[in-house]
This record gives sequence, C-alpha cells and structure tokens, in this order.
Amino acid sequence: NNYGGGLAGTGGIVPHLSFSGGTTRDGNSAFAYELQGGRGGALSVLTVSPFQRSVPFRGGTLLVETSTSLSIRVVGALGGSVGVAGAGSRRVPFPIGLATGFHLYAQFAVRDPAAVQGFAFSDGLHFRVCP
Repeated sequence: NNYGGGLAGTGGIVPHLSFSGGTTRDGNSAFAYELQGGRGGALSVLTVSPFQRSVPFRGGTLLVETSTSLSIRVVGALGGSVGVAGAGSRRVPFPIGLATGFHLYAQFAVRDPAAVQGFAFSDGLHFRVCP
C-alpha cells in the first residue's frame, strides 16, 4: 500500500513508487521496487526500512527510518532521457527472504535541481511479508 505524499521535482511531477514481480511472499525472488516519474538520468536513493517515519526534510517528508543500522539504501541513476521531467524510472530487484508477518517501508529520493531543495521524494510504500 502507498502512503504519505511525495515532493515534486522537474515539471511539477511527483515520483511514484510501486512494485512488480508478484506477491510480497517470503522467498519471492522476482519482487522489485519500481520508481516512475523522476527526472531522467538523475541520481536516486531507495531506502528500505522495517520502520515508518514522518519527518520534514529538504522541503518534503521522509517516510521511512533512515538510520544506517535500521535501513538499507540502494543508490543508482534513473533511466530515461537526461533532464526530462517525468522520464526517469528505475527498477530495483529486492528478493524477499524475510519472516512471514515482517513489515517493510520504502521511499525514493531523487536528486533534482528543480525540486524545492534539490531533491524530489516519492510517496512511501508499505507491505507485510505474506506466507
């Protein structure tokens, strides 16, 4: 389920976080996080954590716990035409190997000079690992 609001970047577009690869069940090696609507070619950071958060940051809101001991970060460039509003997308494989009932929260930050303070943020994504 998506939660919270993102922060717009280039062209006033708010990046959107979703997932692909089927259900969020334990052992699903096809699961992946997917970002759409970012600035093409921009640097991005996916943060995944077992804890939700709502803290103002750089004009937007951090929706996941970001401390290094409680989260995982995956850095990489978005695809799409460089600098083009909404053209950036990224798929991050994230094989699920966690106990049933475990909760995960995720959010992307996208480096974007047109965003309020240099970063656009996606909405958050929460799921519970199913049997």
